[in-house]
Amino acid sequence: MTGRCEDMRPYGKGVLSVDRDNEGDYHIQIMVDDRQGSDDFENYHRVSLEFVSHCSRSPETIKALENLMLAIEKDNEQKPDMAWPPERG
Repeated sequence: MTGRCEDMRPYGKGVLSVDRDNEGDYHIQIMVDDRQGSDDFENYHRVSLEFVSHCSRSPETIKALENLMLAIEKDNEQKPDMAWPPERG
C-alpha cells in the first residue's frame, strides 16, 4: 500500500492511499478525520474505490493510478514525514 498525507497538515487530516492487489486490481482509499489533533487512523472515515486491471473498462485510469502510485512513492522518499502509514517509533 502506498499512501500520502494531504499537504495541509497539521490542520488537514486526510490521507490518500493506492494499493494493487495480487490480481492487479487497484484500490483507492481516502481517509479523513474530523477531529483535529488525532493520529488514530483506525477511527478515520473511509471511502474506497476499486478499478479492475485485467478486464478494465478504464484503461487510461489504470495507467494514471499506476503513475500515481509511483509519484506517491517518490514524494514519500523525498519527504517521508508525509508518508502513510506513518512510521511508529
